[in-house]
Amino acid sequence: MEKIKTLIWFLKRPYLYKQLFYQTRQSLFPHPKENTRKESTEWCKENSVDTWEALEIITGKSDVEKVQDIAKTDFENAYSIEKNLPVKMGGGGDYNLLYHLTRHFNAQISVETGVAHGWSTLSILLGQEALGKGSLYSTDMPYAKMGNEEFVGCVIPDRLRKNWKLYRKPDRQGLREIFNSVDHIDLCHYDSDKSYRGRMWAYPLFWSKLKTGGVFISDDINDNIAFRDFSEKIGLKPVIVHWNQQYIGILIKP
Repeated sequence: MEKIKTLIWFLKRPYLYKQLFYQTRQSLFPHPKENTRKESTEWCKENSVDTWEALEIITGKSDVEKVQDIAKTDFENAYSIEKNLPVKMGGGGDYNLLYHLTRHFNAQISVETGVAHGWSTLSILLGQEALGKGSLYSTDMPYAKMGNEEFVGCVIPDRLRKNWKLYRKPDRQGLREIFNSVDHIDLCHYDSDKSYRGRMWAYPLFWSKLKTGGVFISDDINDNIAFRDFSEKIGLKPVIVHWNQQYIGILIKP
């Protein structure tokens, strides 16, 4: 019955038919490397550091301030909004990592996938506000049957929205549109399709648009070995962050 309800939900949205076909294929014919969580988790655990160690490795600074203290009012308001929502969505990313990397890499053109409440979005936009300029492009496909569309990005204050453009589409549509509108990107944050096939489609696309010296960030990299395989393919050693019971991968384009 739940599958039938999901199918009806998709059929009412013709712009998502391609995504329906993709997800059906994923379900029926998963990639051979999909079930590699244990292997990936062990690799991440052996090579990870915490957020503050990662920031010191990358920026050379050991005394960075928490973004929750820098933008205390924004975070207090965001917590209040999330607490009173009628629907619950995915958790946020590593706020401090995203905020400080946005500032360190002077990330004036940033792209992210997966918005949900907008915690990661808020962190990047606050980093760009500290820079005095910047634009953030985001993709986010509505959750099937959840009715969350109107709440996507709800924790983002009005003053930051002028520099944010949300594409309410699957990655395979939204990212193509974004990348056709920008020459390059300074920072990317991947937090959407966590499948092996989905990552290995999106990672090279992001990498090709990322400028020299730009930073690539991917959440939940222990779900499968896609991030490890991609890092090896491009010949780079990543920085791996252990945060809030998840692992985040970082690559800097040489």
